[in-house]
Amino acid sequence: MKKWPKQHARLSAVMLIFVLLIATVYILLIRPLAVKVSDARSYISFTKGELGRTGWPLDPSRLETYVQMKKGELDGTVKDGTVKDNVGMRKKSQLVLAQCTAMLNNKIHKTFGNSSDFAHDVTRLDYQEVYNELEQRLASKDIFLSEDLLGLGEKTQSPNIYQLVLQAWMLDKLTSLIMESGLRIQTDDKVIVQDEKGRKKPAVKMQFMPMIEYRLYEEDKTPYVLEIPIRIALYGNVDSLWTFLRQLQSDGNFLPASQIQMAMLPDVRNDDAQLSVEAKNMRVEIECSAFFCPLDKAAGDPANRKPPPPKTLPEGA
Repeated sequence: MKKWPKQHARLSAVMLIFVLLIATVYILLIRPLAVKVSDARSYISFTKGELGRTGWPLDPSRLETYVQMKKGELDGTVKDGTVKDNVGMRKKSQLVLAQCTAMLNNKIHKTFGNSSDFAHDVTRLDYQEVYNELEQRLASKDIFLSEDLLGLGEKTQSPNIYQLVLQAWMLDKLTSLIMESGLRIQTDDKVIVQDEKGRKKPAVKMQFMPMIEYRLYEEDKTPYVLEIPIRIALYGNVDSLWTFLRQLQSDGNFLPASQIQMAMLPDVRNDDAQLSVEAKNMRVEIECSAFFCPLDKAAGDPANRKPPPPKTLPEGA
């Protein structure tokens, strides 16, 4: 085999080095960038498809107009010299939260100053004092509580003592409204408690339901609103029930009823064999709720919260 001239050998070596250099640059730099571009195109295509299915405008100018319109609805806007909505959804949300949490929050602010201090500083002794005073006051009116039925008692354990205090305050307000309206709380003859003199008394049918926490995002540690529901069984007539329902959302109270179940109780005439056609009394089971805002800013301001960053597709999706 004839040996290559030196010039040809040098040229071949240079060409081989050049090819290796190009391959190295492609593997280390160009190929990763190409993969990223491909992933970005896939993400853009996927996002356009998702946005297209939502019905949102994809044209930037139309979308910007739509965004400005929604910002106006959020903050309130004045258009062409006339007020379209000078309150705005942001302010409305604050007003609604302030209204539904005012009953408990006002009581907290008088004693603790703000909700955060209340949640951190209230102690078990504070709760026991509040509960014992309430239990004694209700017992004097022949309303006897049982922890088994109510789900709340002097020895109730909870990692959040402030929630027990809120339940006791709610129970105090609710029983006052019941007595003012003329209704009576049903009792359970199967659940017996003792009064201060050791006499056996049937407990009233009242039960706290599990609390409901409202969060804007799953990762939020503190809910912006806490709902405290309770279920009560009552006796009374239509007028008393109407008075009670009206009082639930008047005079600074906000204890809206979410469920009501009624059964009429027929009246017996002098002739025991004949029942009255008109029934005046009824048996009622009602579930209502109080609300508490653990946040200190304007009774909770979810409208000012920043949403979490959008989720992106993994590489190669």
